[in-house]
Amino acid sequence: MRITKNNKIYIKAAKRESEFWEWFIADENLEIPKEIQEYGNLRLSWNKDINYTDYIKSLWKFNKWLCIWWWSWIIELNFIKDWVVNNMHFVDFSSSSVSKLHKNAESYWVNSNITSEIWDLNFLEFWENKYDLILCRWVLHHIINLEELLYNLNNSLTNNWIIIIEDYIWESKFQRSDLKVSYIKFVQEYFKNKFWIPIKDYSKTNVKVLTNNSPFEAIRSTDLEWIINYYFWENIIKHLKFWYLKHIYFELFNEFSNKVFNELEDFENIIINKHIFSPVWLFWIYNKSNKPLLKSTEWNNKEINSSIWVSIINEKVLLKLWNKLKMKNEKLFNFLKIIYFKFR
Repeated sequence: MRITKNNKIYIKAAKRESEFWEWFIADENLEIPKEIQEYGNLRLSWNKDINYTDYIKSLWKFNKWLCIWWWSWIIELNFIKDWVVNNMHFVDFSSSSVSKLHKNAESYWVNSNITSEIWDLNFLEFWENKYDLILCRWVLHHIINLEELLYNLNNSLTNNWIIIIEDYIWESKFQRSDLKVSYIKFVQEYFKNKFWIPIKDYSKTNVKVLTNNSPFEAIRSTDLEWIINYYFWENIIKHLKFWYLKHIYFELFNEFSNKVFNELEDFENIIINKHIFSPVWLFWIYNKSNKPLLKSTEWNNKEINSSIWVSIINEKVLLKLWNKLKMKNEKLFNFLKIIYFKFR
């Protein structure tokens, strides 16, 4: 499936997506809680196979990299600092992300080694045979024109060099199956009764709410694996699937517990062995391929409306107003909040 750049619904949705990430990245008061940092470290230690940094360093040295969207870039900048790569080019759709990139690069004394540009990731243009390595993490599940983007990324690689992709492959728009929801609710109740840990309501995501805030979130996540396999399966260096429950820990529980996190691995093994449902994440390292462009059909207006239509109300703007109201009149704030969520 693909979409055209001049589609009016797409233009509106792209603006809302950009506003969402501008708000998220630019908020200087937005700090990652210590519990989530600890959780992230546990995830990495549990999945040592996805530590691609040692693999990259073993290949000696690169001349030029392309990095597709991520809002901190600390890992990538360290490769310049460690003399693994001479130059990096960063592509992002958020001006706040690019500002943060250059701020971090200055603190690492590598700003002269990087270039950047702001671009709509659905309509990127590339030069052939330009980059020794392309790093694409946590962004493809936000892309509609996947077939064209991956084809162009591949063509941008120099001969026999590599592309690294790490991304989300669960249900598009987080529309979990009834089987998955019932199994996960059982897991939640188990840990609630065993450790007295508070749980969250786990269900299918309200598509209207998700689209209103981040229209491209998980837009084609279920298509991602087979499209990448089409282009790169014959050129695999590493191909891993991982995280079934651990990755969504904070969707399941209201507080972090090492005991719960570690014991979730037993349930993960049951899911894997019984093939109950698919993993959350995939990690790939591939060589450049020679596959032709995978043809795709253009979305019709009905499909576009159901997938990326956004309402007039911008909930991120509303949230700022609510926070001001809460400080002045908390009772009125709570009343209006109940009314809003009832009719949303």
